[in-house]
This record gives sequence, structure tokens and C-alpha cells, in this order.
Amino acid sequence: MTQSGAVAVVGTRRIRGDARAKAAGSTIYTADVALDNPLIAHVRRSPYPFARIRNVDIGKASAMPGVSAIVFSGNVPDKRLAFGIKDQFLFPRDFVRYAGEPIAAVAADTEAQAIAAADAIEIDLEPIEPILTIDDALAPDGRLVHPDWKNYEKGEGRVLDRNTCGYNRIRRGDVDAAFASADTVVESRFRFSHGMPAYIEPRAALARKEPDSGLTVWCGSQAPYDNRDGLTEFFDLDVEKVRFVNQFVGGGFGGKLLMAAEWYAAALALKCDRPVRLVWSRREDSLNVYPRHGGRASFKSAARKDGTLLAMRASIVFDTGAYIGWGGGSALIASMLASAPYRIPNLDIESRLVYTNKQNAGPVRAPGGPQANFAKELHLDQLARELGIDPLEFRLRNAWVDGDAGPTGQRLEGVSAKDVLERAARAIAWGTPKPQGRGRGLACTWWFSSCTESRARIEITKEGRVRLHSGNPEVGTGSAAWALPMLAADALGIAPEEIEVVL
Repeated sequence: MTQSGAVAVVGTRRIRGDARAKAAGSTIYTADVALDNPLIAHVRRSPYPFARIRNVDIGKASAMPGVSAIVFSGNVPDKRLAFGIKDQFLFPRDFVRYAGEPIAAVAADTEAQAIAAADAIEIDLEPIEPILTIDDALAPDGRLVHPDWKNYEKGEGRVLDRNTCGYNRIRRGDVDAAFASADTVVESRFRFSHGMPAYIEPRAALARKEPDSGLTVWCGSQAPYDNRDGLTEFFDLDVEKVRFVNQFVGGGFGGKLLMAAEWYAAALALKCDRPVRLVWSRREDSLNVYPRHGGRASFKSAARKDGTLLAMRASIVFDTGAYIGWGGGSALIASMLASAPYRIPNLDIESRLVYTNKQNAGPVRAPGGPQANFAKELHLDQLARELGIDPLEFRLRNAWVDGDAGPTGQRLEGVSAKDVLERAARAIAWGTPKPQGRGRGLACTWWFSSCTESRARIEITKEGRVRLHSGNPEVGTGSAAWALPMLAADALGIAPEEIEVVL
């Protein structure tokens, strides 16, 4: 509610508060942060997708001009990263498992010195034939990406069996009986490739050891709080003395939820008396980019001749790369989206995650969702064609309504799937002749609620100025830099331009 006579803000068109700075190039991103006399870092990476590590010797490199510190498996904490399955060290100890995997990192006075020292690290690797396909990974007696998988710690409910490192299944009703009684049964198979998040700003991080045994990290992260806690735990630091200063993020798309450059800048800074700057080139970034999961899917569905869906059986297999990382989330989400938002009484949906010798995939744009939806919606188009029913009408006959149950049994309220489909159809003139050379299609999906906590603080100064403080990452969407001041302005009855935003 606004003050008497004030104009509402929410719902109006306004120039974003950060637009001019970004257009003028004055916005401060991580690589722009100015620190006093920083060291420059460089990462040495594996040239092989799979190799046994015989030895890593940093002696010669450590003595080179300008070198302040080198970090590798021999001088960082001997513990694994925590991603549900503890399958990864910060630096590999026995095997490198993908081409580009960081083996060591160097901090030196100049970039040239850091690169020269990184190249001088003596690394003895014995190449091994890599596992690069899902079929190879799932071969019953095939080679293993993680020969010591039986010794890994894993969380409750996690599945780990040879090269399979994740499994989810949703079952409801009697799928086989439904197939036997159906008028029409259709099967489809799909493949989907890996995809890069393709943000404009490559990875960068700066880190500085503080006099009180603390650490400050400057980064462009989508999840600075989770990352701060993970880094603090790994290096056994006092969380009250570790600060992540999050800059504007030049795009993330899920690719900057997980730490990359932050790990190595922090590891080096903890061994140096000067801050450490690590800025990756586009090529370096692409070697550690957490791509979208590639994989394959098979779908089989049954329906009556009137188009009523009776049953669906689906199997989705994701290639998660060398380590599980955030892969468990992708497999879980895929299984939740594979049959939705449709009323299907009999379900058998499974999703599986497998290791290969590729860089580990990550949480890109609704992780696991686009792959499952791509396959499911094309499959349903095929079923509609087989039945001779218009694809829109087929979806409207089966779409959820209030009171229906979601894939795992939750009762749904406020369901708008049919309304959205009808609006979309009107917007693209569904059912009218198409111009020559043009195509037209419809697809439908849903997303679940994943609510955590978010806070902001409003300060009114003695001079009457309004200042909004927020720790929300601004990843380019405007959710922090402009949506928050619009909400505050609407409540206070002032213009959002009058609010100073402090991120």
C-alpha cells in the first residue's frame, strides 16, 4: 500500500537502477576489484581424461622467480568435498579423472611468472583408457572411473554401485496392467547433449588472509552463503571470520552455484601474506564450467482411444562426469518433471546418474528439468499423433486441475496448467494456417517450490535518505538490484530511484 497520493511502483515500467552503470562499463565485477599489491594465480591442469598420478613435485617450481606459494594435494587438507557422495578431493591424489582437472595452483608476482612456475611443476602421469560413454560406464564388468568406490562415504539414501552414483524412482499404480488394457501404446527414445551455461563473465576470484586468522573472498557467485560455509568447513576456519564479498555477476544460469576459482584463490591466499587474484580465460573457464548433464531417455506411455493417459514408464540416464558434484539434484528433478503436469494414474519413472571421464556436470538452468521435459513433451506429441488427436486438445484432456496428485503424491492447489496452455495457444494462433516455412508447437511443464530464507534491511538516515541493504546475489536478472527497491518503494510510497541499494 502506498502513501496517500503516491503512485504505485510495482507493475510500472522503469529503467533498471543498474542499467546505466552496466551500459557505461562502470559496474564492478570480480575481475575489476582493486586490492593492494595482489599476487596472480594460475592453475596447472591434467592433459589426460584419465591417468594414474605417480608423483607431483613442486620443488623446482617453488624456487622460481616471483613465486610465493604452490598448492596441490600434498599441502591442502586431506579431506574430500561434501556432495552427498565424498568422491572428490580439492586436488586429485591417486587419479586424474578428466582432461582439465586442476592438479596444482601457483601464486606469483606476475601472470607470466605464475604460468612459468605452473608449467615447471613436475607431474608424472600414467594414462589410462578413459570411460567416455554411458554404455561403457554401465557395462556390468567394465572399467571403473573410481576404482575405490566401495570406500566412499555417502549420505543416507544415496546410491553408489560401480559407475552408478545416483538413482531415483517414482512408482504408482500398476503400469503393466495399464499397458495391457490400453488402446494405444507408444515408445520413444531420445538423446541430449551436454551444454555450457555460456555466461559472459568467466570465473574470477580474489582472496586475502586477514590478521585475525580470517579470510575474505571476492567472487561472483550465485550461492555465496553455501559456498562460504563449504570453504570454511574444508579449511577448518572460524565461520565468523570468513567473509564472501559478492560482486555483480555477469551471468550465471546455474553455472556459478558451485565454487571453482574460489577454491584455488582461497587455498593460495591462506599460504600468502598478500592477496591472490585468479581470473580465468574463456578457455580455462570452459575446462571447469559445470556443463548441463548430457544423457539419454526412453519413454513408453499408454492411453485410451479418447486420449486419456493411463500409464507412463520412463528411464533417464545422465552422464555426470568424473564426480557427482550437483548431479544428484539433476537426477531427482528429472524424475519429478518426467510425467508432469499430467494426470497419469500409473507411473514408473526412474533416473540414473553415471560417472564418466569428463568434467563433472552441474546445475544449469533448472538442472535435469529441460532434458526430461524435452523428451516427455516430444513423446506425448508422438502419442497424440498416433491417437489422431490435436496436441493441444490431448494435453488439455490430461493436464492437472486442483486436487490432483503430483508425481510423488502431494495434493495440488491453485493449478493453472490448462489456463496457461489455452493462453499460449491463443497467443500463437493455434489451429490457424501457418505461413509457409514456419513451424508451431506447444509444450507444458511445471516447477516445484524450493523455499529457503531471504532477508533485506531498510535504513532511513538522519538526512531522510532510504538505504536498502541486501545480500542477495545479483546475477543479472535484476531481482536484487531493481526488484527489491521497487518493492520497498511501493511500500514506502516513494520512487525507487530515491532508494540507495547496497548489495
